Amino acid sequence: MAGRTCFRCGKPDHFANVCDEYWDARGKGIPFVPPPPPLVRSGRTMAIGAEKRSHSADNYGSRREMDEMSNMMRTYFFEKAKEREEAKQRAVREEAQRKEEEVRKEQEKKRLQELEEKKCAEDEQDARLLRMIREEIRHESGKENESASRVKRAVVKRNERGETVEEEKERLRREIALREEAEEDAELILLRRRAAGLEINEKRKRGKEVAVGDSPPMTTPTKGQRTVLGTTSKLRIEELCDFGHMASTSSPIAEPVGKIGVSIKHVTAGTGLGARAKYKEEIRALYEALTVDE
Repeated sequence: MAGRTCFRCGKPDHFANVCDEYWDARGKGIPFVPPPPPLVRSGRTMAIGAEKRSHSADNYGSRREMDEMSNMMRTYFFEKAKEREEAKQRAVREEAQRKEEEVRKEQEKKRLQELEEKKCAEDEQDARLLRMIREEIRHESGKENESASRVKRAVVKRNERGETVEEEKERLRREIALREEAEEDAELILLRRRAAGLEINEKRKRGKEVAVGDSPPMTTPTKGQRTVLGTTSKLRIEELCDFGHMASTSSPIAEPVGKIGVSIKHVTAGTGLGARAKYKEEIRALYEALTVDE
């Protein structure tokens, strides 16, 4: 490879495919910056006037300037290459982060969707359970109401006639109304009988009393126990019997009439010891004290 020049680095005796500097930069991932071409002098430096400089000093100064410029260019290109590499890596990282963010968002969306579906399923299950519980409660309450009504029907009290309390009240109400009507009718009949039994004595004009001859003296009967009832007494007894019979048919307790009723009101019945015997004695004494008319 003698006489050959690398077109990348500009150095002789090798090709570009075996250039160490190029492949080293490529392996590091940085762009290859070729060195600047060497400065070639052509001709002689002419000094003006008395100033004269040596050729070695001129060559040293030019070479130093070229080296500084080459280093600056190398640094600049290296920084630019580094920035491009960092930008590329940053773009790669951003792309990876974007993909990760998309994957994370997709997973989050999927998780939220699964949670929503699970919540909907739980809500449906809860609603179904609530419906079942309501149906069960309604069924149980219906059974309780039915059993309560059955117990109420079974526990209804009846009297000796087989009547309920309401039926007995209605019957007593009707009997009281009929009894009042019967009492009014009985009072009317009693008044009519009393009016029919009244004896109206006609007042007749009489003359002066004169002695009648051959007339026995008037004698008054001796007072004694009467054994014959008069017409008024018989009528009164008949009225009392009729009234007692009528009262017994309408009510088991006969209401006393006239003075008997007034006297019986003064006889009180007690609840203590011996009250019953005392009550019987007072009633017996009351009836023994009554006259035939009473």
